[in-house]
Amino acid sequence: MTRSYDDDLRLAHVIADQVDAHTMSRFKALDLHVESKPDSTPVSDADRTAEEIIRGQLGRARGRDAIVGEEYGETGHGARRWIVDPIDGTKNFVRGVPVWATLIALADGDEVVVGLVSAPALGRRWWASKGTGAWTGKSLAAASRLHVSGVSSCKRPFVATKLPSSAGSPPVNVVQRPPASSTRICTGS
Repeated sequence: MTRSYDDDLRLAHVIADQVDAHTMSRFKALDLHVESKPDSTPVSDADRTAEEIIRGQLGRARGRDAIVGEEYGETGHGARRWIVDPIDGTKNFVRGVPVWATLIALADGDEVVVGLVSAPALGRRWWASKGTGAWTGKSLAAASRLHVSGVSSCKRPFVATKLPSSAGSPPVNVVQRPPASSTRICTGS
């Protein structure tokens, strides 16, 4: 019998709702405090508070589970581990670019069984849990099932990527159609 992770997924949504309210209240805030971490990446007061919200909720609702977080590292022990990044895309967040998200996942043993990505500045959320498929929408009640593309050939796919920045310049987003010769890579022929 397969274990259901429905309650964990509902909890991830409740937490994401709370974090979204906080992060949106701090997005573009004039008093946002930003520091550099040892790896030179930014961290804001919004990142830290968002992770504290996540950890507080998980501590109350899933006190036996471990938590691995972007800002405060790993706490707890156990086969179940919540993996969180309170603001994935902090560089965008602190610059007022709306492309950032809160990431919440649950691993049971070595298997990720719940995943949620909430991008409140875009008004989008995506989630999946083991055995239920992948969904998008604003909530569990207002969701659309995600499907694999009906495209059956990789002859002319679109490729989107973000090229790393050089010193002092922002990353470059690239969306293009690769040359027809790339079909060999796609089809494995």
